[in-house]
Amino acid sequence: PGGSVLDRLLPQKLSSHITSLISEKGVKTVSESRVNGIVHDAETDNVNIVLANGSSVDGFDHVVLALGTEPRVEIAVNSGFEIDGEIGGIVTNSELQVVSGVYAAGDVASFYDPVLQLRRRVTSVDQASLSGGCAGASLAGQETFQFKAIPVHYGTFMGLGIKWEGVGLIDSSLDTIAVWKGDDYDAGVIYYLNQSEKIVGILTMNLA
Repeated sequence: PGGSVLDRLLPQKLSSHITSLISEKGVKTVSESRVNGIVHDAETDNVNIVLANGSSVDGFDHVVLALGTEPRVEIAVNSGFEIDGEIGGIVTNSELQVVSGVYAAGDVASFYDPVLQLRRRVTSVDQASLSGGCAGASLAGQETFQFKAIPVHYGTFMGLGIKWEGVGLIDSSLDTIAVWKGDDYDAGVIYYLNQSEKIVGILTMNLA
């Protein structure tokens, strides 16, 4: 529950700008709050959303849930495998190996990224496909393979003409350098820097 759209990924000014564009299209945004429940009003046949602060947003025909992901680690816990207490997921090495003969892939895996040299848990379709292929190849063969692929994130703001793609560590808490073509964030690229001022992530907007 952030203050603006994709504020965990995008720099604050860009996130606020996109939120303003959405509002100009007549879409109401509710920030800094969690959904506590969804209630069907039998009298009006509408759907009402109850927020954690006790208020509600009423009168919807439909509700589309896009709530992110939470790794299902019950089997791993029952098996005694290590769970990452910081970012969630089943702890693996850089080969996605949990213990001998057991691998984890997709957004359930907290893996060591040998390219960025840090531990990550990535939630994307590309991550699921690439890491699943790597883990499957290791299981099928006589050797293990390091997971060196860097998954791509992507998204579209329909009605706004905005498309973005990101690779690497896309995290708004990092320092960023942005280069824009034109005004009002029409198109450009954002570089995400770690504490050593090395580029660890790149996000492009309306360049593809």
